[in-house]
Amino acid sequence: LLRCRLVDRAPPLILAATLRQRHPELAEPDRNGRPQQHDADGTLNYVMQALRDAPAVGPERVNALFGIGVEKTMRCVESDEEPVAKTQEPPTHALGCVVDADVPFVYEGVRRSLAASAVEKRSEVLGRNAQWTDERAISRMPPYLFVRINRFYFDRRTERHAKKLRAVQFGPELDLYDLATPELKAR
Repeated sequence: LLRCRLVDRAPPLILAATLRQRHPELAEPDRNGRPQQHDADGTLNYVMQALRDAPAVGPERVNALFGIGVEKTMRCVESDEEPVAKTQEPPTHALGCVVDADVPFVYEGVRRSLAASAVEKRSEVLGRNAQWTDERAISRMPPYLFVRINRFYFDRRTERHAKKLRAVQFGPELDLYDLATPELKAR
């Protein structure tokens, strides 16, 4: 299906059958004989990989349609003389959305996933380890945006994986302008 240049869309059943054929773990039945349910993130990864591998689509087109650019900025908190380090993270196809008790909307969850965090790193100016902030901003916004809602975590109390059942609301628009780099805002 994905090899044919004449097909510009795939009916859901054919897409599902193609993915199950390509990734047999998606076709494993549950105890009732139906295909097992899989998490959306894993399935999205399979779909993206299938599109990257398809001659009619390829990695460049997938990145053009779904690739999100994120710029990482490291600043030393303890020294203004330490140069600011900016790097481009590898493109991703989904923005993370943190789910906490005080995150009512998707925007807030995405903002928290990109928010500054404290890290310890060697400072050449100070000649020792120092506190740094690690900030992220969106440097490329694709025409189609996936948001990965991070609901699962490891509960240390029970020593098991758990799911946060907090409702996160989707508004009619998702305005991420405030989370963009100055260069992206200027465009």
